[in-house]
Amino acid sequence: MQEIIRLDLETVNCYLLPVKNGFILVDTGGFTFQGDPTDDKCKLLENKLIENGCVPGMLLLVILTHGDVDHSANSKFLQEKYNVKIVLHKMDLELTRDLTVEKVLSNFKFKSKIYMILSIIMSSLIKKATKKIVESFVSFKVDEFIDEEYNLLQYNLNAKILYLPGHTNGSIGILLDDGNLISGDIFANVKKPSIAMNALNFSLLNESILKLKNMNIKNIYPGHGTPFMFSELLNIDK
Repeated sequence: MQEIIRLDLETVNCYLLPVKNGFILVDTGGFTFQGDPTDDKCKLLENKLIENGCVPGMLLLVILTHGDVDHSANSKFLQEKYNVKIVLHKMDLELTRDLTVEKVLSNFKFKSKIYMILSIIMSSLIKKATKKIVESFVSFKVDEFIDEEYNLLQYNLNAKILYLPGHTNGSIGILLDDGNLISGDIFANVKKPSIAMNALNFSLLNESILKLKNMNIKNIYPGHGTPFMFSELLNIDK
């Protein structure tokens, strides 16, 4: 069974996967709307990597589940400190360069009427925080595009990439051969397991969820909150 080490960067998760000869990191952390919007938690990430034995020379690959700044903003730091390759789905490339307030907020669409109303009420504060995030964001080079044909065995990881658009156009998940899924922001578990509250395209998100329902998924490792059983979310017996 593949070990998954959750790195909690205070509201957002990264996942460290020990493999032969090193580690693979899923997501990098970054800017969030909770607390100081200019705090990328970069030092916290570095400390947690070192605590788990992932020092420069040991990080083999960084996989971004999507391009949102809270998952990608520390990519440039990792490239410079660890000399590591960054991979991302090509449909999210635009979220990694020439960042604008509009790009950051492109998936701030909600199904919940409560969250819709709150986002309208707080729109000026959200835009102000987003402007600070845009000013602090450092663009980085995507070394390679990742899709469902990407071979993770070259890094000694028995897993496959799942293309799961909806939250963003280029959202992906990493399905390990033991049935555990690192899902990015397709799911969350802040107060309870849930499907993403916000998305760029809810129709695409629903299609991605249906795709997962037809697969043998055991546990979900979400972008926000603690891991949970997939059956808990679906309310079905596995």
